[in-house]
Parts: sequence; C-alpha cells; structure tokens
Amino acid sequence: MVLKSVTGFIKSRKRLIILLILFLCALTGYLALRHRKNRKPQIEPQKIIETTEIERMDLTNSISVTGTVASLEIKTGTTALSNLEVTEVCVQVGDVVQEGDIICRFNSSDIEEALSVAKNNYGTNQKLDSIGNDYTTQYQDSVKQAEDTLQNSRDKRDEAKSAYGRASEQESVAQNAYEQARVNTEDKKAAYEQAKSTAEAAAKAYEGTSGIQIHDLDAYLGNLNENPTEDEIKDVKDEFEALLSAKRAYETAKKEYESAQNAENQTKSAYEQAKTASSQAYSSYEQAQSAREDAQKVYEENLEKASETYEKAKLNAQLITDNDEKRKIEDYEEQFQDCTVRAAMSGVITSLSVEEGESFAGGEIYQVQDQSHFFVEAFVDEYDICDISKGMTAYVKTDSMGDTEMEAEVTYVAPVGTSGSQMGSASGTASYAVEITIKESQERLRPGMTAKVSISLEESRNTLAVPYDCIQTNEKGESVLYIDDNGEKKEVVVETGIETDYYTEVKGEELKEGMKVYLSTAMVQGSDSIEGFPEMNMEEEGSFITFGPAGNPGGGSPGGGGMPGGGPGGF
Repeated sequence: MVLKSVTGFIKSRKRLIILLILFLCALTGYLALRHRKNRKPQIEPQKIIETTEIERMDLTNSISVTGTVASLEIKTGTTALSNLEVTEVCVQVGDVVQEGDIICRFNSSDIEEALSVAKNNYGTNQKLDSIGNDYTTQYQDSVKQAEDTLQNSRDKRDEAKSAYGRASEQESVAQNAYEQARVNTEDKKAAYEQAKSTAEAAAKAYEGTSGIQIHDLDAYLGNLNENPTEDEIKDVKDEFEALLSAKRAYETAKKEYESAQNAENQTKSAYEQAKTASSQAYSSYEQAQSAREDAQKVYEENLEKASETYEKAKLNAQLITDNDEKRKIEDYEEQFQDCTVRAAMSGVITSLSVEEGESFAGGEIYQVQDQSHFFVEAFVDEYDICDISKGMTAYVKTDSMGDTEMEAEVTYVAPVGTSGSQMGSASGTASYAVEITIKESQERLRPGMTAKVSISLEESRNTLAVPYDCIQTNEKGESVLYIDDNGEKKEVVVETGIETDYYTEVKGEELKEGMKVYLSTAMVQGSDSIEGFPEMNMEEEGSFITFGPAGNPGGGSPGGGGMPGGGPGGF
C-alpha cells in the first residue's frame, strides 16, 4: 500500500512538472513576441531636397474626352429604278474601290427599247417642225427689229428731253445772274454820281468861288497837286483836305461802277446764249417726240403684220411640238445610265444591298466610306463645353496607334445639348456633341474605334518650365526664381506663362535649361518600403512634404492620368 502511494505521488508530480514547463515555454514565447512587436524598425536616413532643375518641355492645359472614330466622308449610292434584275455585282463588302468603279449592273433591255421608240418619234416631229421653222424665225426677227426701232426712238426722245431740261436750267441760272448784275450796276451808278457831285462841290469850295465851271472833273482831279506847300494852302487847308477825301471816294465809286457795267454786259451775253441754246434744245425735243410717235405707229403695224404671217404659217404647216418626246429621251437616257452603278468616291465598301440574279426593289444600293481621313465623335459635359470652340487644336490617341498622337482640330460644336436622361445617364447634366477632325490621313484607323481626345485650351511647345512651388514673389510683387549661382542664391525676375497642375512656364533672358533653382519650401524624400514607417507630421517636420518613389508629391507623374502638363494633349 505504501509502495502504490509513493508511485502515485511520483506520477502526479511528473504531470505537474510537465505542465509547469509548458507554461514557462508559452510565457517565454509570448514575451519574445511582444518584445518583437514593440521594437521600432530601423528607418533609413531621409534626404532633404532643396533644388530642382529648369526643364524644357511641352506644356498644355486641356480637356480630355473619349469618343468614336468615324469616316470623314461617307457616300451612299441610291437609284430611283426599281423592279429590275441585277445582272452583275462587281464588289463585295470590304473591297477598296476608286471613284467611278462599277459597283453593279441592272438589266436595261426594256429601257433601251423605250429609248429607241422615243428617238424615232422625235425624228418624225423634227421633220414636221422644219416646215414652220422659217416662219417662226421670220416672225421673231420682225418682232425684234420693230422693238429695237421703237426703243431707239424712245432713247433719242428721252435724251433730247434731258438736254432741253439742262439747257432750260442753264438759261434760268444765266438770267438770274444778269438780273443781279443789272441791279448792282444801278446801285454803283447812283453811288458814282453822288461821289462825282461831292467832288465837284469840294473843288469849287477849294477854288474859292461857287461860280467856277469844271468841264472835265477827271482832268481837273488828275492835275491836282496833292502835296502843296503850307503857304499855298494856308487859307484853304480844310477845303483842300475835303477835296482830297472827295477825290478818293470819287475814284473808288467810278471803278466799282465801271466793273459793274462790265459784269452786266458779260452776264447779259451769257444769258442770251443760254436762251438760244434752250430754244434749240426744245426744238430738238419736239422733233424727237414726233419721231417717237411715228415709230410707235410703225411698230404696231409691223407687229400686227408679223403676227398675221406667223399664224397663217402655223395653220398651213400644222406644226407639231416635240417637247414631250425630248423629255422622254432625256428620262430614258438617264435611266439607262443608272443601270450601271458606279462608286461616287474612293474608299471601302461598307454595305451592299444587291445580289446577282435577284430583282432590286429600289432604294440604297451601297455605302462607301473614306478609310484614310477620319474624325472623332464625342460628347462634352456642360461644365467644359463653354471652353471649347471651333478651330481649337486637339490630339487623338487610339489603341491601334499605340502612343502615337494624331494632331486634330475641333470642327463642330453642337449649339444645343442633350440631357443626361436622353443619353442614358442618371445625372441631370447635359452633354454636347463635338467633332474633332484628324488632320493627316491615317492607314491604321477604322470606323468605330474608341479614341481618347485631348482638346488643347492653351499650349506652349518646347518651353522652359519649373515646378510651380519654385516661383516666389519679391517685395516689389514680381515673380522671381532663386537660382543656384555657385552655391549662392541669386534672384532672377521672370515672366510666367501657362500653368498646369504641377509645372509653370517661365520666361527670362537669364534662364537656361538645366539651371538649378531653389524650391520655395524644402522637401524630404523618404522610403515607403519599410513596413510600419510612421506617417510624417507636417507641423513637427517643419512643413516638409514627403515624396513617394517617383519624386513628386504623392508619388504621381506630372501629366499622367489625364493631368495637364505631361505632354501634348495631357495624356
């Protein structure tokens, strides 16, 4: 009993020891795992970036849309013919044709027979019509000759009437001028006689007696000494000065009177000539009017005779009209030509509605599309459509062309939009159709391909650019860059141009590609490959920006993913 108890005790102790060992192992593992979790990872040293380089690139601000490639030119062949047998089909869908190539032929035997009958009928009518052709021509010539004669008399009458009107007007003007000259002469004559009387009275007063007789006033005044000595006129000085004043007034009045007489004589002569010309013009007008009346009578008589002659000729020859037959011939010839269907343009046959041996019911026969010139049909939402207009440059990419960009131009912008519900969209915004025509011919495009289009709002090719946070403003408010000049910061005033999401165009005489420029705020380039790397606090790290592997904010690529600035079109 004692041995069994000891043996049981030992077995019980072994189980306790095993349990204890297992507990200690579990505790050790737990502590080790916890220690490992609490240990901080080894962080690689961080690199501070203060400068970057001026780069030469293409910058653009653009709107990106997706559309469908379509042929620039599509033509459909149709015909008014129907119920004709298709005797030959010369092409298949997918064939390349040139303008004028034969597409198909219809059975034209019935049309050829009808055309032959119409031509025979027309020939018969021509023979009958020839009987009256001479009379018709004579009638037309007679009428034309009479009308020409009448019109010629009208023209001469109207010309004579106009000439008389002008002559009458000139006579009236000349008469008015003569009357004015005559009145002016009377006025000057009165002034002359008054001045003469005054001068005679002044001469008598100067001579000292009122009984002096001056037979020739002009001779007296001509011999008058106008510069006597003081002694010679000491007693009659006032009278002498009055005489000199009267002399001058008399001479002036005499000249004006003589000038008025000459003007009167000239205007009188001009008036008489104008009066004679007016009378002659009126006589010519009366003669022309009489000739016009005679011509009217002759015209009416000739017209009546010509009409009677023509009517007699029509009745005697029994002329037959051929207008209906001519129209029939033209219609049949057009139908005969339509029996051979030709390609309206060069391109690829994309649809064909005829089959050899069958009867054609009418309508569309074929469709041909240009396979080298294309445009893109796309829709632009209402937020962007106001920035787009005809003539804008665009760039097109398709999967078939790889990375190749095709230069294009906006050639159509719809004036009216289509609502989102009409386009199958749940949104209420409107979309506007646009067409972007690819400028050069393309061999690797096909209608229906999906195309990515970047419509350029503004662009600058091969220009100098820097990240936008390199541009700063100095105290004068000027845009400046701080370049690295042998380790020293040098301020350079610049002019800014196009701005994209990351780059800004800069212009300046001192700027060159490859120059180092300082960032406005230093940046820290770290590694995101270490697991558990803590997120950087912007305030604690002095407002540094953490870079991803690509060296740009957020690890993105400028211009990628539709961001403007990555290249032409912003692809």
